[in-house]
Amino acid sequence: MPHFIVDNSSDFAEQAKQKIAEFNAQHWDASKRQALGLKQLNANGEVVAMLAGRTFGNWFYLESFWLHTKVAG
Repeated sequence: MPHFIVDNSSDFAEQAKQKIAEFNAQHWDASKRQALGLKQLNANGEVVAMLAGRTFGNWFYLESFWLHTKVAG
């Protein structure tokens, strides 16, 4: 029976990213990718939430997400 093998190496992570990039290149025009960043400010103009990623095809790939611990209030 197939099973998962743990591999937390950076080489494995890069290989996984490469496989995804290869798949995407076969299905979408990479030249149409666009960076997308959004932020939310509180009443004082301070950043309390941020996300960054890119669009391609009909997808949004989320690369980074940050949320301040004291957003409420």
